[in-house]
Amino acid sequence: MLSELRLAPMLWAIWLATGLQYGRFLLVGVAATVVHVLVYAGAVEYLALRPLVANALRFAVAVQVSFFGHRRWTFRAASGSRGRFWAVAILGFALNSLFVRLVAENLGLAYYWAMPLIGGVTPVLTFTLSKLWAFRPLIATPESPCP
Repeated sequence: MLSELRLAPMLWAIWLATGLQYGRFLLVGVAATVVHVLVYAGAVEYLALRPLVANALRFAVAVQVSFFGHRRWTFRAASGSRGRFWAVAILGFALNSLFVRLVAENLGLAYYWAMPLIGGVTPVLTFTLSKLWAFRPLIATPESPCP
């Protein structure tokens, strides 16, 4: 019982730090979304790109904004694998597409019923993968020292 009482403050500190980090993750996501919308609209309206081409461009730009924001602010990582982060971003995009297909096409429901899954499941998954994999701190070992 005493050891559990000693552990409780540590757990609360970890939960609080992770919660604040998740809040930063969401704010970077909002900033990337704003960039996403502006690049998409600007590419269609001012560059006269086709919507599908503009969509690809906006995705690439928004992922870069997310990468730098998460690396510098969310995870405050000295390094981070851009390739791993892109893999996480593509997985998130694929998962959102799966939710839309499942809800709108397979279940025949209105498209907006996918939004709770898109807004609830995908951010938690991409945060976890980013924290534990894409921005995982590099740890030097005697066999493989860090550069």
